[in-house]
Amino acid sequence: MSVRIERSTTNPVEITFDENNVKIIEKWFKDQNFNIYHRLDGPSYIHYYENGNLQHESWYQNGKLHREDEPSFSIYYKNGNIKQQMWYQNGKCHREDGPAYISYYKNGNIKNTRWIQNGQFHCIDDPAFIEYDENGVKTLEKWYIRDKLSDKKLFSLHCKVAKLCESMSITAF
Repeated sequence: MSVRIERSTTNPVEITFDENNVKIIEKWFKDQNFNIYHRLDGPSYIHYYENGNLQHESWYQNGKLHREDEPSFSIYYKNGNIKQQMWYQNGKCHREDGPAYISYYKNGNIKNTRWIQNGQFHCIDDPAFIEYDENGVKTLEKWYIRDKLSDKKLFSLHCKVAKLCESMSITAF
């Protein structure tokens, strides 16, 4: 295994090669100290399988997982299919317009979704956690509001109160 360091780029990069000189890891850093992952125009950490396919990529800014409107952390199966996607902003798992965590079966079907905002399970319209079997059939649903597990009936009541409070500019829960 060998490591090559490039210091002439905007962000210093460390590239690791296996014994056959095949690139297996790229790490992009904020400065010459090589201790803070950082890159604005691409993933800061990239790991490849020995077949050259992408294994994992992470987008960091100033040492924190962060990316706007796209997953900041992705893991792939060896065949190239996506395995997991996670959305982070400023180091916290967060997404407002969809699940912040999605995992997939090898066949490409969704395994589970998790709606997370500011690091907490949270969704006021649907279950915050949904699990599926390999054929895409829902097998489990859990409702959360601000990281508090709720049953479906209580959840429905919470949603009505939350929406009413939101319409009146009042903070609920």
